[in-house]
Amino acid sequence: MADHRASRQHLPIPDAPDQPATAIDVREQQPPHEPTQPLRPPEGAPNVVVVLIDDMGFGAPSTFGGQCHMPTADRLAENGLRYTRFHVTAICSPPGSRY
Repeated sequence: MADHRASRQHLPIPDAPDQPATAIDVREQQPPHEPTQPLRPPEGAPNVVVVLIDDMGFGAPSTFGGQCHMPTADRLAENGLRYTRFHVTAICSPPGSRY
């Protein structure tokens, strides 16, 4: 099996390349078929989850008084984890017509 160690310099980490099919029966595949190995973090890596939500203001989640019930965000906020210093650049850029 080829070494597909992922570079972690850029996210998302791309999938390993698929092996081309060379036979109808997997037992005759050359080189032999090897299942995709799960991507594992390096030893000692921190446990981090990135959540990206588009078009949602502070008034929407229940964490800040909104109607979108978000129990995990509520639980994190109750323990003091609140991210409130966000910066966005509001730009509406629909694709232009070329005709």
